[in-house]
Parts: sequence; C-alpha cells; structure tokens
Amino acid sequence: MKATALQTAAAEVAASSQPGAAPVSRGFTDTATVAIAAAVLGGQLYRRPTVRAVTGLSDSTLDRMIRAGTFPVPVKLGPRTSAWRSSDVAAWMASLSAVE
Repeated sequence: MKATALQTAAAEVAASSQPGAAPVSRGFTDTATVAIAAAVLGGQLYRRPTVRAVTGLSDSTLDRMIRAGTFPVPVKLGPRTSAWRSSDVAAWMASLSAVE
C-alpha cells in the first residue's frame, strides 16, 4: 500500500519526536497536516528539538517569537527544563493556516 502525503508527514512528525531522531526539515502549516500532527503527538509535551522539527523554526526565531508574544511560552518543568504543550503548538500552527 502506497503512503499518502499526509501519512508520510504524520510518520515524519512521529519519528522526529523519538530520542536521537533527526529533525524534520520543513514546517507543517496546512490544516490537514496540523490535525494529523496533533493526533499523532496530541497530549504530549514537546522539548525544543521537537518544536523545531514540527514548526520548521530555528532556535533564534523561536526565542524572538516567544519574546514578541507570537509563539506559545513553554511550561517550566524544572530549574533547567522547559517544554511546550502539544496543544499550544498545534493551535499556533492552526492559526497560521487561518491567516493564509
């Protein structure tokens, strides 16, 4: 059975969330792919490498957007650990699709 583009995107998102996985090189902004990404990784906390892989944004762009209030603020998990709610990242990506 041949994988559709959405199945391939979902597999890339799932694979990028595994420890030691190479990040996905492109961001996901179309509504269907955002829905699949949310379903595959829904209810989880994303560390920075996963956020970079899912959004396609660099560290410096993430930091700049957080300071500007245009990207969700991560949740503090400990003194040196932060993560994003998957629902916050999915909502941000959905808002991009709504603007286009």
